[in-house]
Amino acid sequence: MNERPSIPSKIIARLLETYPNLKIDEVTHEELNLDALADRYFSPELKVSIGLKEAKILKVYDDEGQTAYWVRGFISISTKMLDRKKESGAIADLMVIRLAPAKVFLRGVFNEKPVMAYFDVEPSEWFIDALLHAARIYLNTYGEKDLIVFWKE
Repeated sequence: MNERPSIPSKIIARLLETYPNLKIDEVTHEELNLDALADRYFSPELKVSIGLKEAKILKVYDDEGQTAYWVRGFISISTKMLDRKKESGAIADLMVIRLAPAKVFLRGVFNEKPVMAYFDVEPSEWFIDALLHAARIYLNTYGEKDLIVFWKE
C-alpha cells in the first residue's frame, strides 16, 4: 500500500487528543533568537538560504517543560543568498525538537516529501541552524527541481 507518511499536523492532532494537557502558542522572535527584521538567513558552509517571513512557528509544550516547535507554511529556500529573478521555496510542515543545547531532531515534510534528521547545531542559533540543515537535506535528497518557483517581474 502506498501510504503518505504522517505529517506533523496529523501527529499534533493525535497528540492533543491523547494528551489534553498539551498547549500550543505562537513563538516570539526572542524565544528562538530570530531577528525580527531579517528577510533571509544564509549559511555559506551549507550553501543554502532560507526565509521565514511566510511561515508560522508555534510552540507545542506541556506543564513539565517538554517543548517542540511546529513550523507551518511557505519557507523560501535557495542556494543563493539573494536571487533577484525568482523566489523559490517549499510548503513546510515540520516539528523541531531541541534534545540538548547543540542537538536537534527534526521531522516533517517539505512539499509533501518527508524530511527527517538528527544533527548538531550551533547552540546560540540552534533553530535557524536546524532549518538551514533541513533545507540542505531537502535539496540534497530531492533537488531544486522540487521547489516551488515564483518568477519576479
